[in-house]
Amino acid sequence: MTGPNRYFANTGAVLEAFGFSAHDARALERWCKAVISVCVALSWDDPQPVVQRHANGTLLAFAAPPDQLFTATEINEWAWEQASGIFSLDIAANQIDVDGAPFDQVHNFETDFANIVAAFEARAATEINPALAALRAAADAHDLPCMVDDSHVSIGAGSGSQTWPLTELPSIESVLWQTLHNIPVALVTGSNGKTTVVRLLAA
Repeated sequence: MTGPNRYFANTGAVLEAFGFSAHDARALERWCKAVISVCVALSWDDPQPVVQRHANGTLLAFAAPPDQLFTATEINEWAWEQASGIFSLDIAANQIDVDGAPFDQVHNFETDFANIVAAFEARAATEINPALAALRAAADAHDLPCMVDDSHVSIGAGSGSQTWPLTELPSIESVLWQTLHNIPVALVTGSNGKTTVVRLLAA
């Protein structure tokens, strides 16, 4: 989640789990604890984990740094693998078919927490972009939106925006802040009436 969302006001990662363990209160508690333990070890801010159950499964969302979201996703997957008990089936010994596991990726079996944290630290180090973090902070200070995708970053909106490749980020001082501006945005949500409300607002 690359911006404010239904769970919290900052960026984060969300994972939806299915199967028997997704309805097991003890597994869900272990899931939260595993996420929190790694986030604390990485010196990330309070992850604010949110667990939501539904008829078919459960999701867990937690806050994470905007420039380390791929790592956050890996942490969430690893934490669920630990919490759900999949490793009790001895994947490490190849006694089950990994392709049949209830997730799209199975992380290496590891019991040493220090090694687990070290692996995530190395993963996070490949994502951290201090120049981008500084640009985000400067945009916030100017009350401007800052949107990032896989290859570019944009500050401002509409005709009052400017875009740069992530590989060619400008210095804070070189940005022409006075030429950038935002566009007021209203978000209309709900099950019924969205189109009608939008048309009323437009009129």
